[in-house]
Amino acid sequence: MKKGFILMIFCLFSMVVFSQGAIGKKRTLSDKVFFGGGFGLQLYSVVGVDVSPIIGYRPFPSWSVGFKGNYQFYKKQDMDFTTQIYGGSLFSTYTFFENVVVYAEFESLNIDYSYFNPYTSQTQKDRYWVHSPLIGGGFVQPIGERSRMLIMLLWNLNESTTTPYSNPILKIMYLY
Repeated sequence: MKKGFILMIFCLFSMVVFSQGAIGKKRTLSDKVFFGGGFGLQLYSVVGVDVSPIIGYRPFPSWSVGFKGNYQFYKKQDMDFTTQIYGGSLFSTYTFFENVVVYAEFESLNIDYSYFNPYTSQTQKDRYWVHSPLIGGGFVQPIGERSRMLIMLLWNLNESTTTPYSNPILKIMYLY
């Protein structure tokens, strides 16, 4: 009986020592900084190129903030129409559970005026800024130790005739 009690005490202490060793892992700056982005290409009656690099920081494993640049080029062959859209955005994600993410983004894009009025007779080529707060959620899928893919359904809180998005918005991001 006494030997069984002493064996149980040794087993409990060994488990406590083992579990404390895993908690003490310190994250380095390279563990907290991440990169990613997107690239889109469309070739048919409309030629479209979309490039959007991302850089971000994870202060905590479940929360990240970052900056995303954006450049888009479109050319419609049959209408002799060309436009360029550029800008940037700040975003934040918070991961609940293991694979559920909440997402918020504030995007500012500089857009051609004629891009939104292709059927008018105006030839004016003014540019203006469109600000779009986007919120939503989705799923995160880890792909290795550092990289992951986010698939989200977002809502533009500033949907109007001048914004480039109609609700809802499906967004897929790859982060490393």
